[in-house]
Amino acid sequence: EGEGSIDSTVAITEKHIYYAWVGQKGGTHAALWGLVPMLPPAARARETMAAMTAANLALLEKDQEELNRMLVLALKLYRVKSRGSVTVTSTDAAAEPTVDFAYFTHPDDVSDGIEGVRILKAVRDSRALTPLKWEKVPGTLLRLVPDLANLPPGAYRGALPLIPDLDDESAATTWLKADVCTSWHMHGTCRVGEVVDEEHRVKGVGGLRVMDASVFRDSRGTNPMATIMAVGRAFGLRMRKERGT
Repeated sequence: EGEGSIDSTVAITEKHIYYAWVGQKGGTHAALWGLVPMLPPAARARETMAAMTAANLALLEKDQEELNRMLVLALKLYRVKSRGSVTVTSTDAAAEPTVDFAYFTHPDDVSDGIEGVRILKAVRDSRALTPLKWEKVPGTLLRLVPDLANLPPGAYRGALPLIPDLDDESAATTWLKADVCTSWHMHGTCRVGEVVDEEHRVKGVGGLRVMDASVFRDSRGTNPMATIMAVGRAFGLRMRKERGT
């Protein structure tokens, strides 16, 4: 973590995990995570993210100082019920498969998402955070994304992204499906029993096992590094024992 940064899990419920970032990392996350949901999904390409990061790093020192005073509140759903798919489209191993993430296709995920955002919105509007909010879009963000100057009057409520009327179920559902971001810890593309067997051997292929997050059936609910390391060590020791080494 960057010096002077705080990255904390502030609450865990049965369905949600809430995070807060402040300081240097908070500023970076405020600029990127606050703005990315306002980009159309098709525009969230690697090149776009790289350009946004480069623009962030190129800001003047006074802009960086302003950015570093920002606070990020983030919500993550876990134990979700929506299920996507990965379809192999070619025998060429270098060809990209067709991926359907199918986010928020299960109604329970939609209702859980709206509930979590409602809590974040209440925190945003709380008296405790009032002194920390800008009445207008900060100049730093305007320099990063000039189009923010075109927001309708009153649309900016001291935080990004803009949140719709959560009492309008249709509008809230559309917003969740179109704007909410993944946290990018992908898993489940080579699940045990489907692509690999119980020993993590790829079906129909000799001498190949998979020991990463792609074998997980469900999200662990947090960063997966420790679980991946545990899987690799456990099966590595098992393979050594099988080979008598």
